[in-house]
Amino acid sequence: MGGQPVPGNLRRSRITVDELLSLLRLGVCPRLSDAWLAVLEPSGKLGVVKKNAASPATRKDLALGPILVGVSNPVMRKGHLTQEAAGQIKGDEAWLWHALGQRGITQLEEVFLATVEPDGSTTVVRDRPGVGGQP
Repeated sequence: MGGQPVPGNLRRSRITVDELLSLLRLGVCPRLSDAWLAVLEPSGKLGVVKKNAASPATRKDLALGPILVGVSNPVMRKGHLTQEAAGQIKGDEAWLWHALGQRGITQLEEVFLATVEPDGSTTVVRDRPGVGGQP
């Protein structure tokens, strides 16, 4: 297509210009000039490939590193180390006390939940918000 509909193809497909423009809008390509290729699929939907300049920038385009994907790993629940965390820590709890100390927590009982995030940061939820430091 290259931003230009092919009249013969539209006639063969029995699609009017208005229908084409409507299908492009529904295909998240509101400007005809942004479309590089449009294909009428057997389902009746219009498949659209946008020109590179009309496509959103990707992390690669912006020379950004990958996004860390993972889940929060609970290390404490209701003031107690989780079984998984206890096996991983093996007596070295300094990092945990540091993370708790940064939040003004001095007793494990103050912690409702503590997690280690995929990027290595910690999230701590107090059992009683506002007690002993930050909420």
